[in-house]
Formats: sequence, structure tokens, C-alpha cells
Amino acid sequence: MDMTPFYKQWLTAPPRIEKGLDIKLYHESSTHISSSWLKAANKSMYNFFMYPNKPKKEVKAFKDGGMVHKYLLEREDFEKEYVLIKQSDFPFPEQTMAKKENKAFIESQDRIVVTEEEWNFVVNVCARASQDKFFTKVLNGGNVEDSFFWNCDETGLPLKTRPDLWKKGKSGVIVIDPKTTQDISEFTKSVCNLDYPLQAAIQCDGIRACTGMDVSAYLYLAIEKEYPYDYCLYRLSEDDIEVGRRKYIHLLYKIKEAIESGNIPSYGQQYGDFTSGVVDLTLPSWYYSK
Repeated sequence: MDMTPFYKQWLTAPPRIEKGLDIKLYHESSTHISSSWLKAANKSMYNFFMYPNKPKKEVKAFKDGGMVHKYLLEREDFEKEYVLIKQSDFPFPEQTMAKKENKAFIESQDRIVVTEEEWNFVVNVCARASQDKFFTKVLNGGNVEDSFFWNCDETGLPLKTRPDLWKKGKSGVIVIDPKTTQDISEFTKSVCNLDYPLQAAIQCDGIRACTGMDVSAYLYLAIEKEYPYDYCLYRLSEDDIEVGRRKYIHLLYKIKEAIESGNIPSYGQQYGDFTSGVVDLTLPSWYYSK
């Protein structure tokens, strides 16, 4: 596999912060490794090296999170990116959005279409979040969507991160990451399943590399997606951030090894029998108690 198209762009450069960088340009650039890209290496090296070619598709949860993020943190820019279309404005208002004419109408818009239901969701969630005094204090004068670029001290590989909200405090930097969730009491499961500690560690290290300051508090503002839109401000412990750090550094070493050896194994080749590539399928313990 030829991995030079993006690897040749990986250079050593002084750490820097870019303000106002377009989010699409940030995600499309393959000059630095993001946490999302790095998570692909969790599956296999093949997944990692194919990630830049992965087709982008809209996922409802991502759209919800993006709308909440934009309205909550950058409200003045919300209408530049999203447009509210009432049901009565569609060519066939009594039909679903999947109907050909309605779908074509959505695609003809110069902004992302928001339905009345989605609009009410965003307004209610953000109104609830804004009731948290600590969050609003950090938001006031805080830095939103800054892009950090630096090289890993241990592996030399180029990294990038884009904290939602960060602010210099008296004892260090405070980072707040707003997240929507189905059940506030089970948010910890989402943190583990989606590898949030890995992302948090990269953000903490990026801020330290570019500002020389340590993150003293890494917080999640978790908000439920449905009424009554309950919320909680969770703090991720330093020990848990360290777990994420060890994990992402380990993945970077594996990536570096793959680059140097030219060996890009698939999932089966990476975890299966050395000669056949076959992985033994092991059923979980709960299956046997069914």
C-alpha cells in the first residue's frame, strides 16, 4: 500500500494555534493526526491508513451535536451555517423528508437545513446548558474552536486538536466539552465507548505544547436530548486522562512502526493467527446465561 500521499506532508514544525480556521479545512487536512483519525488505529493499521479516504456521511447524532455546539458556543454564526425550514415550506409538507422532491429541496439550500423539531431541540438544550453559572463564566471571554498543531514529544508524529472551549484560569487552563446524551446517568458509558479520555489527553497535551500551560480541569457539560433536558458538569480525573494519554501514545508508536516497516495489517492480520490471519471468535460470558 502506498502511504506517501499524506505521510510526505508530516513535518516537524513549531507548535502553533490557529484561530478562525474553517472547520472543514481542519478536518480535511491530513498534515496532522487528529483524535478521530487516531481512533481508527484502534481497529487496525489498515483502518488508520485508509481513514483519509473514508467517505463522509451525515450521522444524526453528529448533526445534533454540531447544531448544539454552534448555537451554544458561536450563536452569532449559527444562521450562517444553518437555516430553519418549516414543514409548510416543503414542496410536499405532508410527506417525509425522504420524498424525492423534498430531498431535492433540502439539497438546493446553501446552508444545512434545520426542521422545526430540530430547532426546538437546539433551543431547549442550549437554554438549559446556559443555566450553569460555571459554564457561562468560562464561556465569557473563553476561546472557542481554536486549532492546535504540534509534534508528539515521544514519537515526533504531527498532531492536531480543536477544543470546543478553553480558558486560562488562575491555576491552569479550564477545558469544557459540551456533549448531548440520551441518559445523563449513563454518560460514563459513552465516555468509555467513544474513547473520550484519549481525546481529552490529546487536547491537554496540545494546549501544553502550544501555550506552556497545564490543564487544571477538563470538564464535560453533558445534556440530555429530551425533556426536561437535565444536565451535569462532569470532571475527568487526571488519572483517567493519563489512561487516555498512554493509549494514544501507544497507538502513535504502532503507527510509526507501520510506517517504518511498510507493513499495514488488516484487523485479521493484526489480531489473528500469524500465518492464516484467522481470529478465534470468543463469545462473551453473558451469552451463556441467556
